[in-house]
Amino acid sequence: PAHPGSSLYALTKYLSELVLEVFAEQHGLSVVQFRLCSFAGDDRPLSPQTMPFTIHWDDLGQAFRRAVEVPDLERPFEVFNVCCNSPHDKYPNDKLRRVLGFEPVHNLEEVWAWPAAGESGGE
Repeated sequence: PAHPGSSLYALTKYLSELVLEVFAEQHGLSVVQFRLCSFAGDDRPLSPQTMPFTIHWDDLGQAFRRAVEVPDLERPFEVFNVCCNSPHDKYPNDKLRRVLGFEPVHNLEEVWAWPAAGESGGE
């Protein structure tokens, strides 16, 4: 469950999700909320500082497409972590697969893999 803490940004984001959820339930809507953080792509090179909550632009477009095409949601308001698969699974995205039938293609393995000997200046 979300736990925004005392950060004003996180708290307002959390409260906006609650408002959307109530509005969707009260008015019989199907609302998809994507939680996004950082983006990768040809115009945004990856680095060791790349955030773990990152999605490739191409995958993001496909996730939006699946959200529009999905026939039914489990509930009127669904929240999705939209990020690549990462080995630590700190930000799980399995709900994308389960509800939207979407699997990221770009898992940004180059960020998670150890550099080859000599690439980082050390052996």
